[in-house]
Amino acid sequence: MKDKILKIFVLLFSSILFISCASSEDLSRSENQIKDLDSKVNSLQQEVAFLKGKIESIEKILMNINNQIIQLQLMPNMVTPDNTSTEQDLLNLKTNTNSKTKTSIDKKSSSETSSGRCQAITQKGTQCKRNAKPGSKYCWQHQK
Repeated sequence: MKDKILKIFVLLFSSILFISCASSEDLSRSENQIKDLDSKVNSLQQEVAFLKGKIESIEKILMNINNQIIQLQLMPNMVTPDNTSTEQDLLNLKTNTNSKTKTSIDKKSSSETSSGRCQAITQKGTQCKRNAKPGSKYCWQHQK
C-alpha cells in the first residue's frame, strides 16, 4: 500500500512539474509576443501621425492651388477691358437658360473658346465647376 501511495505521489509530482514547465514556456512565449506587438503598434502609431501631417500639408497646398485657379478663371469673365460688366453680358446671363439643367449660359460667338473651366452659370448664380471640353467654353453637360 505504501508503494502504491508513493507511486501515485511521484506520478502526481512529476505531472505537476511537467505542467508548470510547459505553462512557464507558454507564458514566456506569450510575453515575448506581446512585447513584439507593442513595438509594432508604437511604430504604426508614429507612421500614422507622420502620414496625417503629410495629408494636412497636401490638403493645404491643394486648397491654395484651387483658390488660385478659381481666381484666375473668374477674373477675365467678370470685367471687360474698361473694367465694367457690359449690359449685354448681364442680359445674356438672364435670358439664355438651359431648361434641362436650369443654368444660365453666357453665349458669345462660337469662335470664342476656352480651355479652362466651364463658363456656364448655375441656377444659384455660381460658375459651373467642371472643366470645359477642349476647344469649347463649356463642359459636356452645358455644351449645346
